[in-house]
Amino acid sequence: MPQPTEAPPETRPDAIAPDDKIPFAAKAAYGFGGVNDIFGHWLYPNLSGPVFTMYLGLAPNLVGTVLMIARAFDAFTDPLFGWLSDNTRSRWGRRRPYILFGPIAAGIALPCLFLASTHWDASAPWMHNRLFWFMLVSLFLYAPIISLYNMPYGSLGSELT
Repeated sequence: MPQPTEAPPETRPDAIAPDDKIPFAAKAAYGFGGVNDIFGHWLYPNLSGPVFTMYLGLAPNLVGTVLMIARAFDAFTDPLFGWLSDNTRSRWGRRRPYILFGPIAAGIALPCLFLASTHWDASAPWMHNRLFWFMLVSLFLYAPIISLYNMPYGSLGSELT
């Protein structure tokens, strides 16, 4: 019985051409960019409960409503910035300007989400509205900034592979 011959390396599914490998430095640089995604998308929702409900006294249902509205708004900003980064033509490429300036804007804007004052007494009914509107407006301003970075960043990861 004849022995099966091994397929040539270029036709084997597990073979990777040497020029098709991503260098370790590029993988590490891309992985380091995930920090902005973690802080951008997950820090505020996880801290808003303790800060706005326990510390500032806002009703939990209002905090949850703001976070739900922010995710619904994010459903529109993500495709918009994904399309924008796909169709950007610059001398630095499609994704790089957004990946460079998005985290800078997010780093400036993230602390502003927690600028609500303890002097806004949440026990007064009209102050509940003030904290609610502060959260809502600040997240409406912050969600596009995070999308400005995350959509090009995620697309770059797909392009790297």
